[in-house]
Amino acid sequence: MVENQSYQNLAHRRSVFFVDKKYFVIVDEAFGSATGNVDTHFQLAPGVAPASSADRVSTPGVAVFNRDSFSVHSNFKEGWNVLVKTTLQPGLELTEEDGWASFLYTKKEPRPAFCYRLKKTAEKEKLHFVTLVIPFENQAPEIQITRSVIESDKMEIEIFENGKKELIGYQIN
Repeated sequence: MVENQSYQNLAHRRSVFFVDKKYFVIVDEAFGSATGNVDTHFQLAPGVAPASSADRVSTPGVAVFNRDSFSVHSNFKEGWNVLVKTTLQPGLELTEEDGWASFLYTKKEPRPAFCYRLKKTAEKEKLHFVTLVIPFENQAPEIQITRSVIESDKMEIEIFENGKKELIGYQIN
């Protein structure tokens, strides 16, 4: 867990769990009296984007956005892909962004980028994102966050993976 006061009246705390050496659970918390948009950003490996967004699912190497499940995954024909999905909550938005990668000095290429966004109001002192980052070959495994309890001194997250329940978290003494 790491925490910083990156904005006036808003602190950011991030906890990262590497579960069974297979996937990550990233918990981002924003708390304080500040108001406005709170985003958590992700970028995927570069690929060639098709002319039409309708072609994305069948075109290797591009990001596939599923706005119903708030998930994004890469779509490479060979090798590894990655699935990123966050837990559903009222007001959640999934937004495509411009992303760039540079593997050679002075040369950059586009890469899929996106953010999850929530509006923070004065009434909402604290908000959080619980996001799965799942590398996979062939087909993404079925992994769901089924419950999360996030408090200032403890965190408890229940995960179901292929029918098996797992509990992760921490307690600060």
